[in-house]
Amino acid sequence: MFPLLTEEILLAKVSKIIRERKYRKIGLEYGVERDAYILFYEMFKRLNPHVKVVDISEIIADMRMIKDPYEIEASKKAGEIAKKVMEKITNILKPGMSETDIVAEAYYYAFKYSSEEPKIHVNIGPNPRVHAEPFRDIKVNENSIVTIVLGVDYDFYYVNMSRTIALKESGEVRRVMECVRSVYDLACKITRAGIKPIAVMKELDKVYSEFKCIDYRVLGYIHGVGLQVEEKPITTIVPKHRFVMLKENMVIAFIHTPLMVKGVGQVKHEDTFIILRDGLEKAT
Repeated sequence: MFPLLTEEILLAKVSKIIRERKYRKIGLEYGVERDAYILFYEMFKRLNPHVKVVDISEIIADMRMIKDPYEIEASKKAGEIAKKVMEKITNILKPGMSETDIVAEAYYYAFKYSSEEPKIHVNIGPNPRVHAEPFRDIKVNENSIVTIVLGVDYDFYYVNMSRTIALKESGEVRRVMECVRSVYDLACKITRAGIKPIAVMKELDKVYSEFKCIDYRVLGYIHGVGLQVEEKPITTIVPKHRFVMLKENMVIAFIHTPLMVKGVGQVKHEDTFIILRDGLEKAT
């Protein structure tokens, strides 16, 4: 076992190596998660004033897109955890539960089944919120729809799984949920290695239009998953990622984008898939 290093000791050791080897330029991932702390960046610059720091986040993102056998196996194990957590939560939903109640149960089961850094969001309708942090005073009633979004890891490799549960399906809720399911089914059929997300998005928009839901959808549909819950291609956030060619051994999640329907809520159906040479393998 290696001794744990504090950030201060780690920075000192790294700086010592840079001085000993007379490095003048180093690469740093300018990320949005995991150790992307401005404080440490500023400390490093003060310790190494003659070293030029360059952003290598795009290089790292490209490398992470294609998973090796170990990473794929970890994703599958994370998927098994996510499925068990989702089954537990959907079976205990009942009127009176708050968003914080639901998230507490989900975190309990995620940790119980060996996820070490889960990330969980819940949205109880009728007011839709994306990536919703839970509120204690928003509670399930007999007419609620509840969207649960799981980011579950195994050995720090994530999968995404989302489900919307309707306690009572009205005509509007039924129409929106049928739209989401139809979009999901089509995406499963046409998402393949050798295709770009933008081509799939154009076909999915036809389904959204057919159900008169296109004004409710969020652009994107897909993102990568791995050491971060969202990795390249992040098509909802970075428009140019919609033109990235999908390749074998990428791990992706869709339909990532929900329908945001005021008066109904956030409606979402999402799974994580491994891209094979001739199709998809579902991890969740």
